[in-house]
Amino acid sequence: MLIAQIVFDDFTDVDVFLAWDLLNRVRVRARRPDWRVELLGTEAQHRSVSGLTLPMHGRIEEAAAADAVLFASGPATRELRFDREYLARFALDPTRQLIGSMCSGALLLAALGLLEGKRATTHPTAAPLLREAGIEVVDAPFVRQGNIATAAACLAGVELSAWVIEVLLGKDARDAVLAEVQPVGRPFQPADPPFQPAAESPLEPSGDALYRGSCLCKAIEYELHAELGDFGYCHCTSCRKASGTAHGSNSPVDRARFRLLRGASVLREHESSPGKFRTFCSSCGSPIYAYLASSPDVLRIRLGSLDTPFTKQARAHTFVSDKAPWEDIVDEVPQFAEWAPRSVLHQRGSRQRET
Repeated sequence: MLIAQIVFDDFTDVDVFLAWDLLNRVRVRARRPDWRVELLGTEAQHRSVSGLTLPMHGRIEEAAAADAVLFASGPATRELRFDREYLARFALDPTRQLIGSMCSGALLLAALGLLEGKRATTHPTAAPLLREAGIEVVDAPFVRQGNIATAAACLAGVELSAWVIEVLLGKDARDAVLAEVQPVGRPFQPADPPFQPAAESPLEPSGDALYRGSCLCKAIEYELHAELGDFGYCHCTSCRKASGTAHGSNSPVDRARFRLLRGASVLREHESSPGKFRTFCSSCGSPIYAYLASSPDVLRIRLGSLDTPFTKQARAHTFVSDKAPWEDIVDEVPQFAEWAPRSVLHQRGSRQRET
């Protein structure tokens, strides 16, 4: 799992370092070697408000691939909230990500439209600005609504970190981490228990969807508001393992045209190769879509998850050099040892080369 902390110049030291320390303890205390915490910014390094220079692990665009994204605080949030180019570099999705902020970082959540219709908290000095943005500000150390959370005052970073750990890994993992840092004789008491995502209120299907789909157990349901692109049969080892059969069949659609009706709490991701994320139902295992960190705005829908009939015909068999030895391809669809040329099959949202 990937946890991203969003950092910028003049960030408040403790609002980054407290969460950084707590979240990095997960690997050992919760025995999760797959757990990663990364600092993401717009530059190779950023300077704190006290003058400490901190190297970054990557750029803010990489937050699109994270399981949780936490925004730091600091004086720069007052200007960054109006920086359209900066805000446009984020492609966050609260239906599949936990997204939180420390203190004035809530101003950035508001600027990204993530607090619309929600209550939030922030540092008292930033509260008037958040109210000006039309957000209902409450006097509380920690407020969470669904997959969005805001924390106010530096030590509330414990609440924010605990929320991330418990929602993603459970209460035992949270307690294992916090037991090391709580004052002796004072057990952790959540400010806003419990930390599970809010009970889902399934969205009503709309009448203009072109396709609807779901997972095997029906915990996840979605609809698409655009025509799906061309598709082929991919026989690469990764697609065969992800689908559990002879090949993968998927088709591209813009993320903006994908609408999750229910199932945000069971939607999980696996980074099957660097920068490629496969999304599935954690209850029944059904694959739903995949995407690349380099092009997060395009989803590749797993056609087997569609409930609406899909009548397009495959354009190519790709990566037949990797096909299962027990499979015989007997149709007349063109075959290619690796990628098909784009003139035959344009696999938008994939790593297909310009051919």
